[in-house]
Amino acid sequence: MLLESTVAHLLKVSSNPLALSEPVCQSQDIAQVHAVNILRILVQDSSLVTAISQFYATLTMQALNGFMSPVWAMRNASLQLLGYICLHFLIHLYSCCHYCLQCFDTVGWESGRASGLYRIE
Repeated sequence: MLLESTVAHLLKVSSNPLALSEPVCQSQDIAQVHAVNILRILVQDSSLVTAISQFYATLTMQALNGFMSPVWAMRNASLQLLGYICLHFLIHLYSCCHYCLQCFDTVGWESGRASGLYRIE
């Protein structure tokens, strides 16, 4: 699939060590940073949520590894990528909890069978 090969290639590019033989200018284009930013856009795209979710673990590890970079642009791109991954996790968690609360309603939430639980709205 095209998405799988694209993500694999972007992960490969973004994980290449930065050659820091000379100081990096903050306005300098860095392939690794571009790759992480493209990965962020893929995670951010609502039409790809289901397809990209299989890569969340790998993308999370890549984002966390990016925090160790000596280049600010890489740390910043990694933070933004991690932010969108966390946002998708929270949205998924909320939708699951909302679904579970609806299930409790159908099995007797109001009748007291789930009296030890509190409803979150």
